Amino acid sequence: MNHTIKIVITLCVATLCLTGYIKWHRGTSNDKQALFKTEQISKQTIKQVVTVSGVLEIKDTMPIASIKDGTVSEVLVKLNEHVKKGQSLAVIKTTIGKTEYHEALHESEKSQREYEYQKKYFARQKSLFDAGHLAKNTYDNMLKTYEQAHDDYKKNLATLEKKKEDFYCTYIKAPTDGTVIAVEATKGKVVTTYTNPILFEIARDVHDMKVTLEIDESDIGLVKKGQPVTLVPNAFPERKIKTTINEISYVPKVKADGDSSTVFKAIADVANIDGALRPGMIVNATIKVNHAVNAICITGLAFHLNREILKVIAKQSGYEYVPLTKAAIKEFKAKYKDYICRVVWVVQGKKFIQKIIRLGITDDTHWQVISGLNEHDNVITDIEETNELEALLKKHSSML
Repeated sequence: MNHTIKIVITLCVATLCLTGYIKWHRGTSNDKQALFKTEQISKQTIKQVVTVSGVLEIKDTMPIASIKDGTVSEVLVKLNEHVKKGQSLAVIKTTIGKTEYHEALHESEKSQREYEYQKKYFARQKSLFDAGHLAKNTYDNMLKTYEQAHDDYKKNLATLEKKKEDFYCTYIKAPTDGTVIAVEATKGKVVTTYTNPILFEIARDVHDMKVTLEIDESDIGLVKKGQPVTLVPNAFPERKIKTTINEISYVPKVKADGDSSTVFKAIADVANIDGALRPGMIVNATIKVNHAVNAICITGLAFHLNREILKVIAKQSGYEYVPLTKAAIKEFKAKYKDYICRVVWVVQGKKFIQKIIRLGITDDTHWQVISGLNEHDNVITDIEETNELEALLKKHSSML
């Protein structure tokens, strides 16, 4: 019985000692490290993307205007109607119309009959002349009459062709097979070749679409032809369309609403297989511009620390403060002037050591570290805003 009591007492004492040690350790640990946060460097795959919005358009469209002045007297097709090449779309009433064409047709037919009669009559008279039964003067007069009938026929035929062209040009016709995607013609609308208003627009294939993306000038240097793009239409948020950039404009476009910055157009093809997509739909695009596999990465929080505050924290926490010289930082940046360079602080043993690093791509949260750190480094990423820190800063305000 005494032996059992001794074991119980021993276990209780051990538990109390362990609990006390843990509380003491936590207390001293908080005193030393609670003023800053660190992050162990990690290796991961990082993807750099550019996110923009764009507008869907049908890829191959053909605007149609009138080549004659006049007034729209009839519209023969409707929006979304499929038409064949040569099909009439609208009738334009012009100064030269149906009456003039039929008058020219009558004159042409009349002259044709006269020419055919004179041709046969002259052939008979020529036979008489060749046989010596017709005087030379009479023959010459008949030849002249025949030739005049031939000339009149040719002249009236040419006039008819001109009148026919004028008449048939009053019909606006489809230049190709396709679908009518815009109808601007309305009955009574006045059209002139001077203003050349678009009356119709035809799409060869409504399933063959494209998206026009507006890339900000700050991102255009990252975007290249052939880069993969994921599109999500606002109308179908669950739908993801995969495509690639196939064209980038060199001509800048100034943003609207007084914004002085510029954008550049990038175009990607879109297959509208099921016909659900419509021109004018807004899509959100994610362009994958770069990626790095198994890269040493760091969060951007580490770039925004105040070195003077860190100096106070180092002193309070019992760490040696080891900053870089301005000359060393300047020399490093000059050596790698084509790269983004940043300074960070790492914890090594009982030291705060400042390092300058060379960066690669970013996903806006993490940065790829090309040089200056390794995966074993412990980087300071943030400062704990505690009452203790506030008191320290007030106490050391002369240092800041």
